[in-house]
Amino acid sequence: MLKKKDYTKQPNSKPTNSEPTNSEPVNVKQTWLRWSLITFAKISFAGACALGIFIIYLDAKVQQTFEGQRWQVPVQVYGQIQTLTIGEQVDLEAIAQSLRLNGYKKVSSVKVAKQYAQSANRLVIFQDDFDFPTDVASTNASIDILSGQQLVIDVYNNKISALFSDNIAINKIQLEPQLLARLVPNNKEDRLLVSLEDVPNQLLDTLLLIEDREFYHHQGISPLGILRALYNNVKAGRTVQGGSTLTQQLVKNMFLTNHRTVSRKVKEALMALILEHRYSKDELLEAYLNEVYLGQNYANGIYGFGLAAQFYFSQDVDELSNAQIALLIAQVKGPSYYDPWRHPTRAKKRRDLILRLMFERRMLSELEFEQAASSVLSVRKNRRLATQSYPAYLQLVQKEIKKLVPTRMQKSGIKVFTGFSHRSQQLLEQTINKELPRLENKVKQSSLQVAMIVTDIDSGEIRALSGDRVSGYAGFNRALTAQRPVGSLIKPAIYLAALERYEQYNLASVLQDQAITLKSGSGKKWQPKNYDGKYRGQVPLIEGLVHSLNIPTINLGLSLGLDN
Repeated sequence: MLKKKDYTKQPNSKPTNSEPTNSEPVNVKQTWLRWSLITFAKISFAGACALGIFIIYLDAKVQQTFEGQRWQVPVQVYGQIQTLTIGEQVDLEAIAQSLRLNGYKKVSSVKVAKQYAQSANRLVIFQDDFDFPTDVASTNASIDILSGQQLVIDVYNNKISALFSDNIAINKIQLEPQLLARLVPNNKEDRLLVSLEDVPNQLLDTLLLIEDREFYHHQGISPLGILRALYNNVKAGRTVQGGSTLTQQLVKNMFLTNHRTVSRKVKEALMALILEHRYSKDELLEAYLNEVYLGQNYANGIYGFGLAAQFYFSQDVDELSNAQIALLIAQVKGPSYYDPWRHPTRAKKRRDLILRLMFERRMLSELEFEQAASSVLSVRKNRRLATQSYPAYLQLVQKEIKKLVPTRMQKSGIKVFTGFSHRSQQLLEQTINKELPRLENKVKQSSLQVAMIVTDIDSGEIRALSGDRVSGYAGFNRALTAQRPVGSLIKPAIYLAALERYEQYNLASVLQDQAITLKSGSGKKWQPKNYDGKYRGQVPLIEGLVHSLNIPTINLGLSLGLDN
């Protein structure tokens, strides 16, 4: 018989290959750990490479924007630069009216810029600082004063008898031209660039106090600043301090959007570090002063403290009071929420909170704090920054700018000086309002339209323009767009061309004045006539010119040739 095989394990038997050993779990753990470390190293290396490439991309983007044309700045269009000389006939009231249109205030005693005092025979002006065009200054070397001085104009028998600048007799002066309009770029960002030196220290100190106290000590991001802001806000029971640095705010305003995502915050932090590495603190602070959004002027955003000072107070940034500075700083947190026109109570509360912080940091004395906190919001009555009072004229300016100025330069904040004269425009509109109804009554018609241009006989500059019977009409501009037969306007050009050829023509040259028939290229016949329907046979050239005779002029033109 076969014996049953014993499958029980013998104590001294050797293990087979299929049986586990004590060392195998250790090997698996080591292998898995090694694989994890290698994989982590690869991922870290790949991530570091990707981050490096991304930082290089952000660095290039930052440099391209920050070292190129950082902002699209509106074209500033100015009217005529009026030059006054001794012996010139003037109207003091007309000059005073131009000053008022330019933001000057009439006072009894002139003390600061943008003020004037007027009497029967004297006008005293404290002219604001103004950068006149260099070509005007260079071609008028005898002009003793350009801007920023107290000017005196004495008049006798409606003529200038004496001119003074700071009590020094001079021969000629220039008056600050009127700002007609700011032609805002397509991005609807309106700003007035200021340098760091132009901004008062009180505004800078207050801005840093509220927005970034450690600005000159951090490297773009400030974890301690975030914790400090959180503590101060919890302590005050409301938001009194922001957590982002000024550099981060600059990055957000200049490069990024307002969407609150993790990726945006990472980009913001990286770009802030790049900016801090590339540029000085003063450069970054100056950029922030010109970039920060501070209000809305209808469709156009108000960016930077330079224009915000004009928008809210009609003042330059270096003329602001403590209360005005505090109100501007209040707008940084939320221009819509703290809009002083729509929410005056809310805006004043925020302003007073900033004033109290200024007082606590000994930036204001107790008396200065009490005076500022008790003052009313001194914002302008009219919210609109600049109305286009002369749209027909500005249409002409815009047409010429597109033709003469490169597109890129149109967004660089250039100043355009025109020949516009408010006095000439006023007389033009008065003439239209007076003469058009009289003409309608004469010809028994209504709703007649008009186009009118006034030019300077010496320079050829256009002083005034109207494209409609309604003053300030911004629609169809008949002076620029309407097409009409040239009519008798061509006659002076024809006679001038003839008289320039003095060997052939003179005032006594005989011109034919008989019925004629002309054919166009299509064979259409034209039989012109004189205005009185009469023919004189022959007339001297001077008679055809003086009496604006059609037939003699046509014959003269045909003999000259169209090209001539």
